[in-house]
Amino acid sequence: MTTDTAKIVLSAIYFKPSLLESHEDLTADLFAGKDKRAFLAISDLWADSRPASIDPAQLASKLGGDLTLVNRLMDGALACPSEAVFKAEVAELVRAGLRKEIIKRVDAGARSGDLDVSDIRPLLHKYEIAGDREKRLADDVRSWVDEANGEFSLAQLYSDLGVTSVNGKSSVRQVLARLVKEQVLDYCSRRAGWYRRIGKLASPIDLMATIAKPLDLYLPLGLGELVNIYPKSVVVCSGSSQLGKTAIALDMVKHNMRSHDVRYFFSEGGPEELRSRIEQHTDLTIPDWTMLAFEHSGHPADVVGPDAINVYDYLRVTGEGFFSVDDMLSDVHKKLKKGIAFINLQKNKNKELGDGAEFGLRIPRLYFTLNPDPDALNSKDKQSVIAKVQKAKGWKRPDCNPDGRIMPFTIRNGWQISYGTEWVYPEALVTARVKRYH
Repeated sequence: MTTDTAKIVLSAIYFKPSLLESHEDLTADLFAGKDKRAFLAISDLWADSRPASIDPAQLASKLGGDLTLVNRLMDGALACPSEAVFKAEVAELVRAGLRKEIIKRVDAGARSGDLDVSDIRPLLHKYEIAGDREKRLADDVRSWVDEANGEFSLAQLYSDLGVTSVNGKSSVRQVLARLVKEQVLDYCSRRAGWYRRIGKLASPIDLMATIAKPLDLYLPLGLGELVNIYPKSVVVCSGSSQLGKTAIALDMVKHNMRSHDVRYFFSEGGPEELRSRIEQHTDLTIPDWTMLAFEHSGHPADVVGPDAINVYDYLRVTGEGFFSVDDMLSDVHKKLKKGIAFINLQKNKNKELGDGAEFGLRIPRLYFTLNPDPDALNSKDKQSVIAKVQKAKGWKRPDCNPDGRIMPFTIRNGWQISYGTEWVYPEALVTARVKRYH
């Protein structure tokens, strides 16, 4: 960085402070010593009232009465550049700072014998595009598109990047046109001004190296006898309030945490309430609970471990979220690698399916519901429930379709789960109960 360049830039913004908003790279980091103090003082005065020019007395006051520095800025009046020259001088300051940083990193790498070229390459690119607004905007557009999911609109892109000028918008459209040509994007035929990211095709699957082996996993209520659960599976348990969802979730945690990385996410109560619930399990002590437990109420995909057994109790769905259950479960599925997600959903007691209704059925490999058992008597310490399989993939036996099968079970003392020996169709249960009572 040269002193003359810094002086020209500072004098320019002193006489025309609106230049502070003309260049994205114009920051205090471009200056040092008294020049940095002057830049910060002018920036503060501009932020306060956006004056057409800076009052010398106010600036001197900001600088602690340093009139020498104020006079130095005023001496640059004759050299005050045009806006185009000003931007070029700012670009030179940027390049000077980058040169210093590049030399510093190269020197450090040479001394240690561990020079990482990939660490320097981004700085070289910034050096190349310093002062070139179009190249910088093109980089910003590409970076924004890299983070985009699905479809997006031009208006959204303009807004996020702060592009308001006619020329700026034209440059953005040119970049998007190049991305379409490169097959990174495609136009949305249904809506003008909309684009969508083109998904990248993964490498072909090597079937010879792929072993169709289900996870060695415990599932509550003997569901493991009906279905095989493979990596990347989503399992949904849906039930109305106070009907045993948490008891089922903790049963899933308890029987898998010794052999798997289990993560339990809960959205109701706090650490104290969780401890009180697991203390009810008289077959274990607190140190026996080796899962990782987290409070979370939001999008499960934000927190699930890709290779873990994730038990999420429960997914809150409100307002328009009712229709986005499929999207949320899809996001979870995309996040998973070798792990699975067991997710509790709330259910209206008068509905067959949980929140999201049919929107929640597409992604899960196993979806079962919990309903009150109308033919059983509850007591203070016993709750009677009927579980029903609404959807099952990966049947354990090709001749045994789990869909529609039910299992009556009881929960005692909030955790002790007892159930029969097999899942049956509703008519078989009715017949068995008629025989029992007659």
